[in-house]
Amino acid sequence: MTLRSVQSWLDEYGESHQNPTNKLIHWICVPVIVFSVVGILWSLPVPAAFEDISPAMNWAVLFAMAAIVYYFILSPSLALGMVLILAAMLVLAHWISISSWSLLWVSVA
Repeated sequence: MTLRSVQSWLDEYGESHQNPTNKLIHWICVPVIVFSVVGILWSLPVPAAFEDISPAMNWAVLFAMAAIVYYFILSPSLALGMVLILAAMLVLAHWISISSWSLLWVSVA
């Protein structure tokens, strides 16, 4: 099995997403879905070993780190953009988790 290039992914995406409504839905919904995954992963209990590594270590941070590695394999410039997006999502998840709101329920909603 070989890794597909970013260009092949984008070409396939471009062919199958020509409808303007479809594009708008993706621009809105994909980040919301990713944030929901981040929030749910953040809400999961973590092993004590995570605390030994860092008090900030949780499943969402591991997910973000794995995603960044994947994007760097595909394209360093794309990965840099994802670093910013995922960092913002992690900051937002942290903020919600320390607020009076339930991060899990915000993510599920």
